[in-house]
Amino acid sequence: LIEASIIIRRDMDITPPLIPVDFGNLRSSWYITITTGTTAGNSPGFKGGDASKMGSQHTSVVSGAASKAKSFPHPVVVMGFSAIYAEAIETKKKKHAWKRPSSGPHFFESALNRNKPLILKVIANSTKI
Repeated sequence: LIEASIIIRRDMDITPPLIPVDFGNLRSSWYITITTGTTAGNSPGFKGGDASKMGSQHTSVVSGAASKAKSFPHPVVVMGFSAIYAEAIETKKKKHAWKRPSSGPHFFESALNRNKPLILKVIANSTKI
């Protein structure tokens, strides 16, 4: 499951639509956590006037995701972006001139959809019955 989340995260940085960037805080807010409580994305380097607020928010979001993941009786991965505006950017309808070329809305959904066959293959290859 971790490998699948790595595939998705990498794809959002190489295949359009890419993760939009102004200060890089959205990209920095990425996290993954699994049933065992292992997490990645614990120490993002937020920038700007909201950096400390975003850091606190990130800790809270990741902690909540870890608790949710641990509550499942079977392996599960929870992944996403902790930035409070992540969902608004993902679902944005209006055009916006991002600083990063080829970036824009539906970057997360597109990466999931594009990589679904590969993710299923990775999961199938690592599953033991």
